[in-house]
Formats: sequence, structure tokens, C-alpha cells
Amino acid sequence: MAMTLEAQGTEGQSTTRLSAVVRRALAAWRSPGGRDSRMIVLIGLNLVALIVAFTMIVLRQVSDTVVIGGEARAERLAKTAAYQLQTALIMVDRGLRYAEREIVRADSAAVLPTLAESGLLPTHMIVMVTFNDTDGLVTATTQGPMNERVRVGDREFVKVHLEGTVSGAYVGRPVVGRISSRWAIPVSRAVHGSDGRLLGVLTAEIDVAAMGAIWRDVGLMSGDVIEVVAPNGEAWIRWPSGEDSLAPTQAQLMGTERYTSYEDVVAGWPLRLRAALDRRRIMAEAAPVQLAILAVSGAGCILVFWFATLLVRKTRQVGIERDAANAAHKRMRAAIDVVPVDFTEFDREGRLVLANQAARVSNPWTVDGEGKTLREILEATVTRYREVEPARDWNAWLEEQISYFDRAVTQEVRRPNGDWKRIYYADMPGGGRVVLRVDISEIKRREELLEASERRYAELVGSLPDVIISIDQTLRITYASDAAADVLGIAPSRLVGLSLPSMIAPDDRGYVATVLEGMRATPNKAETIVCEFVRGDGATRFMQLKLKSSVAKADSEDSHLSGVIRDIHEQQVLARKLDKEMALLSSIFQSTGAHIIMLDRDEHIVLANQSIRSLLQVSESEIAGMPYRSIPQPGLDARVVERWRAASGSERLESVEFEKTMADSSGKTHILRVTANPVQDDHGVLRYIVLIGVDDTQRRQAEIRLFDASRLANLGEMASGVAHEINQPLAVIRLAAESVAEELEGGPDIDKIPPELLAFFKQKLERIAAQTERASGIIRDLRTVARQPGNVAHPFALSEAVRVGCDLLQEQMRLNRVCFEIDLPTPGPRIMGEAGRLQQVVINLVNNARDALVERGPAPESGQVGSITVRVATDPSTRRVMLFVEDDGPGIPKHVLPRLFEPFFTTKPAGKGTGLGLSISYDIVHRMGGEMTAENRPEGGARFKIGFPPALEVAAEDLRPAAEDLRPAA
Repeated sequence: MAMTLEAQGTEGQSTTRLSAVVRRALAAWRSPGGRDSRMIVLIGLNLVALIVAFTMIVLRQVSDTVVIGGEARAERLAKTAAYQLQTALIMVDRGLRYAEREIVRADSAAVLPTLAESGLLPTHMIVMVTFNDTDGLVTATTQGPMNERVRVGDREFVKVHLEGTVSGAYVGRPVVGRISSRWAIPVSRAVHGSDGRLLGVLTAEIDVAAMGAIWRDVGLMSGDVIEVVAPNGEAWIRWPSGEDSLAPTQAQLMGTERYTSYEDVVAGWPLRLRAALDRRRIMAEAAPVQLAILAVSGAGCILVFWFATLLVRKTRQVGIERDAANAAHKRMRAAIDVVPVDFTEFDREGRLVLANQAARVSNPWTVDGEGKTLREILEATVTRYREVEPARDWNAWLEEQISYFDRAVTQEVRRPNGDWKRIYYADMPGGGRVVLRVDISEIKRREELLEASERRYAELVGSLPDVIISIDQTLRITYASDAAADVLGIAPSRLVGLSLPSMIAPDDRGYVATVLEGMRATPNKAETIVCEFVRGDGATRFMQLKLKSSVAKADSEDSHLSGVIRDIHEQQVLARKLDKEMALLSSIFQSTGAHIIMLDRDEHIVLANQSIRSLLQVSESEIAGMPYRSIPQPGLDARVVERWRAASGSERLESVEFEKTMADSSGKTHILRVTANPVQDDHGVLRYIVLIGVDDTQRRQAEIRLFDASRLANLGEMASGVAHEINQPLAVIRLAAESVAEELEGGPDIDKIPPELLAFFKQKLERIAAQTERASGIIRDLRTVARQPGNVAHPFALSEAVRVGCDLLQEQMRLNRVCFEIDLPTPGPRIMGEAGRLQQVVINLVNNARDALVERGPAPESGQVGSITVRVATDPSTRRVMLFVEDDGPGIPKHVLPRLFEPFFTTKPAGKGTGLGLSISYDIVHRMGGEMTAENRPEGGARFKIGFPPALEVAAEDLRPAAEDLRPAA
């Protein structure tokens, strides 16, 4: 209470003293000798007004400078944040497009976790990526498959794709994820299959907190706010908002008096970004300067007031009052020196009145320049720098600077030390002019770096041998590099405005135009085209055109195509020539009758011609890369290959030969004579192995037939000789028997022989004659079979030829207890051929059937080993003459049937069969124009069927050779 009373007392005393001073001033003003006092008071009031006006101007300039700086900072902040948001959305959309392609390629959304691990999705800003099917059900995420059913079909960013109202990427209102439970910005894209069918919707959730972390690094200060604004003006996100969450939709910052804001569009997306700076914070930054100016101004006013009062009271204290005024002026200058920009003031006559500390430091000519005109100051500056840059027209520079000052034109000046200043002019109310110089060196350095980068890019493009071009939406060239003169024969300036398809040769123009139209309609699409260009001199050359469309939307005015044109004429001509030569070489390689395989050093098949592929029954794609050892019985010795692999240096490897047996698709066996040739490189190292196989089957069969013919010829000669030798004793025996029979018929002593004995003798003689006749018939048949056939086919009776062959086998069949049945029609059909060879076929087939029956053994109930039937018939449907040889034996095994007629193939034990009988029989039938097949009878046993075409009607003289073939030999 005492302190309060004391303060009130002090305040009252001050008020009393002030009132006394005012009363004395008024008394002096009214006094008769107060003329000087009145003048002093008027001068004092003018000084106070001047101080107040100057203070207001300075405060206004400071305030305007701060506001302009805040607006510039808000613009820079908005553009930076918008660019970062654009970049984030582009990265997310690019990741969604990549995920869309992989899902369509795999036909499954299960690849999402793998895509997250690939690094192509910006996982640092995405909470997760989900795939929703057409029912709005989440089926897969980047965190793995879903174990629970979550439906998001009611979400706007999913619904627009399901309803088909949006194509491409869509940015939705920030929501709280139903899976992640975090605030996120949804970016969605529809997934269509290769047939255009909607498969589902891909959604990427951009973490709001992650975006806040990115914006935190752009230089936000306390009180700065960033808003993401929707097309309808609604603020979706405000950052910071206390918890990096969504801001209220009614929180609109644009236009409010509290904030200095700037909006910028997010290029390529229906969003705007607003940056707002708190005016109070901006002004608070200038508050110390303003307070200092106000304090100096107030102090000046008070001092002027007190000075006037003192002059009124004591005119004698003028000197003291002047010192006080000077002190106030110094304080005012000290306050101006606090301003961080160059501040100079010139009066109406262009003389320097005031320069603050920043101006004196930045411009040494202001130190002692007060009172000098601008021209005098600039002339002193020219004198100082003329020696540094003598070649420069400094007089012109001086006049230019004075012209800028007189016209108050804002300008940018580069100082000799490399700094840049932006100069502003402001007129003073009293006719003077204030000059403010702002340092823009950092801005200029960035511009110079950008220009240098552009120059380097232009130099790089100009140094490339390929033509760099850019094409607008109308397919007209908007830019061409200097290489166009050499590659296309047209100056770059003449290319600008030309239609690219008009430069293509007519044969390729339609195709190229179609490809370019497709690229123009598809953003970010790349194509490589090889076509013929028409040069400026009229010559056509092959060029490679590589183009890529811009990332802008197809209907955007900014979309364009850019790429390169490369001259590949020589390479293309050489490639086409090489293709023709390779086609010729391939046709020779594929059409040769030899079987050719090329192996690498690891014994994998590199090439194989059509002949060996047909034999192995594999396609070209299947045999490529196949291991050689996977072929059945490859034949090439592995030890030889190992020796070849170990070779190097000057050692030359020798080829090897071997034989290989292979079966084709019909089961027919081929004998191949294979030559393996090693191919070495310049260092003697084995590179390839070329196997060339020649089919040796026919030559081998010819050798077999030659051997068989020689054997049969020898056998025939032996049979003819034996028959001749046996035929003589048989004739003597028969003659003797007939003579004895004649004697018994009419001899002189015939009556002496008892009738019973006579009958017995006659019976025995008849039996001797019959047996000799039978032996003679057998010898005749043997000579018929053994006779060497002719080379010309003749018609003969099939039944008679078969009967002759079967008669030779009757006794063998009886001794082997085989029931031998012959069903031969008389006279029977006639066929063309050689009867002797056919009899050889019948004898071979019957003997084979007999061997099979004997090997099985006799039946216990009958004692017979089996039955063999030989019959001849005519097929009424084909009119072919058929010969059947059947038995009721064990039949032919199924695995033997395909190889039954192969040379040297036999199922008999070693020493009992050569494997040539059926092969020779098959060849004999084939030479006679017939066909031989084998099968198993349904009731059991084997059946051989031989079909011949019937013989045509011939003249009687043509039948005689055939009849002679069947006539018994004498």
C-alpha cells in the first residue's frame, strides 16, 4: 500500500511539473516578446511532423519489405511442397502401374508381397497396397494374403473404378484405413485383364504422417501451415495440425487477414497446395526494428518538444539544445542502421542525405559521400574501377545508372566482386528519393547453374551422332539436333514443322503412322521402329527410330514424343544379306539326306537337321539343348570325348567312325554309319562336335541278298547234281522192277510159282515201282525249286507253285507229327512273278511254323504237336490273290511283331537261326508287287498273309515260261 501511494505521488509530481512547463510555454507564447518563441514552436512542430512522416515512411517500407518477403516465401514454400506431393503421387502411380502389369501377367494378385520386396514400390511413404476384387473385397495386400474379409466397396476411391466413372489413377479423400487404422491418402487404379475385363482395383495408401515428415524438411517455421485442397475448395489436410491428422474442412486460410498464403496446383493431379504464413509471426520478426524506429522517432519528437520548450524558456541554451538534437539524429541513424538491406536517401537535388550501415559496408563510396550528388559519387566509383576493367565503356555505364535513378526503374546490377543487387526506388514526400538494394546473389548463382546445365545438355545433344528429335501431337517435328544434317541430309531448322511420316518411304509410311498414333494415345509408351527414310538428297536409307511418349495425359497439350533417329543402313543391308545366306545354308543343312547333329563341348545338342529330328521323332524346340547321352545308344565313346576336351594348343584332333542302330516311328530299324568330327578354336580347344550319319541299311540288305543269292545258287547247283546222281539208280531200279513184273506175267516157269507167292511178288514189285516213281517226283520238285529263276516276271498259277513247295515238306511234317493241311483251288488264280522264289517263301514260312510247334511240344491227348494250314483264296473286295500260312501254335509276342521282318532279328536260340529268312521272304514278296503281314489269330496261333495283284490276261506264248517253271525236270 505504501509503495502504491509512493508511485501515485511520483506520478502526480511528474504531472504537476509537466503542467507547469506547459503553462510557462503558453505564457511565453502569449507574452509580447514571444515572436521568437512562436517561431521556435512552429519550427519544433514542423520537426515533429517531419520525424513522424519519415518514421511512417520507414515503417511502411519495412512493413512492405517484410510482407513482400513473406509472400515470396509463401510462394516458394507452396511450389516446393506441391512438387514434393506431385513427386510422391507420380511414384505411387508408377508403382501401381507396375503392380497392375505384374498382376495381369501372373493372372493373380498373390504377387503383391513379392512386388513390395522388389523395391519398385515407394514403401517409405505407403502404408500398404491392397487389391480389391470387383465385389469390393480386399483379397491381397503387400503385407501378405488376407486372413479376414474386409470390404471396401463403399469407399469412394474404389466405387469410382467399379462404376467405371474414372479411368487411370484417382486420388481420394483422406480416410482412416480399415486394415492399417491410420490416416492415409488413397490412390487407386483399376486393373483390367488382357481382354479388357475389370479384374479389380489396386489402392495405395499414402501415409499422412510420412507426407508431414517430408514437408517438415522444406523449411517450415513456427506458425507456417500447408494445406492440400480438393477441386471443390475443401481443405483435405492441414499440416501441422497438432497430430499430423486431418484438418477441419471449414479451415480455409486463403483470404484471411491472419495469414499470407499462396496456392499452387499439383501438376497432373486434381489437387492444389496452399502454403500460409502467419502474418503476426512475420510482423513479429520486424517488430524489433519497428519498435526501434518508433522509439527513435518518439525520442526525437520528445526531444524536439523539449528543445522547443527550452528555447522558449531559455534562448541562451541554443547550443545545448543543438547538441541534444544532434544526439537524437545519431540515435535515429543508429536505428536505421539496424535495417538489413542497403538503405540510402537522396534529396530533391540528388545529393546523398543518409546511408545506413549495410549500405556503407556494401558500397564504400557512401562513407564520405554525404552531401555529394549521385553523379559525383558514380564518377568516383568509375575512377576506382576503370583501372580494373579498362575495356569497359564506363561513361555509358554512368549515364545508364543516372537514367535508372531519374526514371526510378527497378534494375539488377552485377557488382565487380560478383555479387548481384536488385535496386528499388521510392520517392519521398519532400521530393527526395530512397534507394533500397537487396542482395540476390544466391538467386543469380542458381540461375547461372541452371543455364550452365542447359548449355552442357545442348553440347551433349549436339555431339551425339544420332538425331535427337521431339514431335508434337500433330506428329510434326518441333526440335532436331545438329546431326540431322549428316544423317537425314536436311538442316535442323528446315526439319522443324515437317511431318515425321512424310519423311518415311511410302512402303513403310502407313505402318509407322499407325505406331505413332498408338504412342500418341498412350502416355509413357516406348517403341523401336526400323524403316526406310527419304533423305534430303532423295536417297532412301534404313533408319532405326526410337521414340517414347511423355508422361502427360494423352489429351494434354503438353504431351509429345521424343527420341532418336539412327542410321543403320549398312547394318540392315548386311543383316538382310546374312539372313539370305543363312536361309540358303539352312535349306542345304535341312534338306541333305544325311543325319547331322552339332554338339557343344558339354555334349548338349546345338543344332540338328530335319532328317535326324524325324528319325528321333522330336521337334526343333525339343531337341535344342537336349543332352546327347539321353539319345538311346548314342554310340560315341565318352572316353573319346574326354580326350578331345583335354586337348589344347597345336594338337589336331582326328575324327572317329562308329555304327549305330536306330528305329524310326514305324519300328523299322536303320543302320547308321556315323562320323564324329571335333571342331577346335584357334587355341586348339574343343568347341563343337559334328556328327554326320549316313543310312547304311539298304547297302547292308543288298549285301545280305547277294549272300543269300549266292548261297541259293550253290544250293541249287548241288541239288541239281544230287538229283541227277540219284535219278540214274532210281531209273535202273524201276526198269528192273518192271522187267520182273513182265516176267511174272508171261514167263515160261510162271506156273511153277504158287499163286500166293506170285501175288506177293507182284505186290512188292508194284510197291517198288510206285516208290521209285514217288522218289522221281520228289527229285523233279527239288530240281524245280533249286532251278535259278529268271530276271523277268511271268504269270504262273499260284496254287500249283504252292503245291510243289508243300510236297517237299510233307514227309518232314509227318515225321514231326504236324498235321499239314493244304487248301489250294484248281486251277486257281494266276499272279506275276517267279514261282521258284515264291516256293522258297512258302517253305520258309512252313518251316518257321513247324519250329514253333515243335518247341511248344505235343499235346498229351493226341500226340500231335499242332497243325499248319496253307490256303489260297481271292479277296472279293480288292480282287487281290491271298496266300495264308496259319498255325495253332503259341503265336508271336507283341514286342516281336514290329521287328519281325528286320534283317538279323530272330527269337531262336544261338546257332538255330540267322534272322534272315523272314527278311528275305519279305523282300521276295515285295519284288513281286505283293505285301506280307503277320498277326496273331484270335483263337490262338500265328497267321502270315501275303497279297498279290492278279495277273493280267496274256498271250499263250507268254505263258509257256511259267509252265516250264512248274514242269518236272527230266
